[in-house]
Amino acid sequence: MGSHNGAKASDSKVGQMIGGAVKTISMPVLLVVILALAAACGDGDGSIVATATPTRPPTATAVPRPSPTPPPVPSPVSFVPEPFPEFYLGDPEFEALPGATAYFGRLGGSIYQIEMPDEWNGRLVLYLHGSRLSEPLLSVESPAIRRYLIDNGFAWGASSFSRNDIALFLGSDETAAVWDIFVQRFGRPEHTYVTGQSMGGGGAIFAAERYPDRFDGALGLCSIVGSASITDYFGDYFVAGAFVAGITQAEFDSTPAAELIHGRILPALEDPIAHSQFEDLVINLTGGPRPFDHEGFLIWERWTWDRSQGALDGALLDNRETVYHLGPLSDVSSDAFNTAAIRMSPGPLREIIVLISETTGAVQIPLLTLHTTGDFNVPIYHEQELRRRVEAAGKGDLLVQRTIRAPDHCAFTNEEWQRGLEDLIAWVEEGDRPEGEDLLADDLSEIGADFTLTPR
Repeated sequence: MGSHNGAKASDSKVGQMIGGAVKTISMPVLLVVILALAAACGDGDGSIVATATPTRPPTATAVPRPSPTPPPVPSPVSFVPEPFPEFYLGDPEFEALPGATAYFGRLGGSIYQIEMPDEWNGRLVLYLHGSRLSEPLLSVESPAIRRYLIDNGFAWGASSFSRNDIALFLGSDETAAVWDIFVQRFGRPEHTYVTGQSMGGGGAIFAAERYPDRFDGALGLCSIVGSASITDYFGDYFVAGAFVAGITQAEFDSTPAAELIHGRILPALEDPIAHSQFEDLVINLTGGPRPFDHEGFLIWERWTWDRSQGALDGALLDNRETVYHLGPLSDVSSDAFNTAAIRMSPGPLREIIVLISETTGAVQIPLLTLHTTGDFNVPIYHEQELRRRVEAAGKGDLLVQRTIRAPDHCAFTNEEWQRGLEDLIAWVEEGDRPEGEDLLADDLSEIGADFTLTPR
């Protein structure tokens, strides 16, 4: 079917945004924290109110109702009016697949796409893309299972977001705004499911915490559990490398991170024995031995050093009270590692990141997560931390976790993604809670066998 322009946000007043210079820091996560504080929370009519006080994102906008009667449509969610500085909007227009119609447009500082099948099954799937770091072009990414969705009668929608880097709660807000646009045009779906990958997976978790009045179930794929949590990984990566290279606390306190990484650690890791010890330490610190851990470690090793240096330069790390626990894979004892571990004190932005960009675990709707076992971009310890947070919030019955045996980040097949969605739908609509895995178990060496659908 042909394409035509989608509904755009109605004209609205734009309040004063926080002015002044914003210092650009090399680590993209720092930039989003500073600018996110300047992004004002708007009223239901789209007006913007400036605030200089960092606060947690709003709590969930409604309590799920067990009644079969559809709940009332909530007031439209607020969104920023313009893209964040250094980002610009692309063209939202796209061509629909056969048997569907494309809708698209601009929604404040983002653009959106919606694809409606000719024979709609009453369900909507909203997708959140992963981080694109400093890429300036804001564009919509369709889910890899798009063909499956349209062929099976699902409508889908997605936002570009108003920035491309780490923005978990911002992505959840702007995806909720796409739901609002959909409802204005087509009416309330019978059921809505939110899914996302990596940063977008973290945004889907945020959506499960904050928007039970819009979404019925969430599917998180290789999700980060928070911005501080991902930077902690980069910090621990440095701590492990510094341990192998024999760097002392005094040397760390007096020497730039780049000099230590490139002048001491990387040269030391050229020795195969030292490199093997370093790899074992990292595997232990990120969840323990699991399928494809060696392959995944090697894929992401070079990239992770760049991010580690950025986290150190931004003073984002705080491991002053961290007690490290090493498993049987390492030939280093936990006591020896904790005694020698470099300790890092945070700068002022650390508290802000924790405040506004960490999931709480207080999910309000069923949440199913998938994670590849060999992921060393977002290691599996994010799933372990998510479980701890959800249990602490008393919502353990709303979380099911699965792993897929693969050596890379988000390396799911479409069939594995589709199975996850189908199982989530059965859980929400039929009460059939899917099987999962215990990722807090002491031994993860056998995980992923039950949910990996294709040979790798």
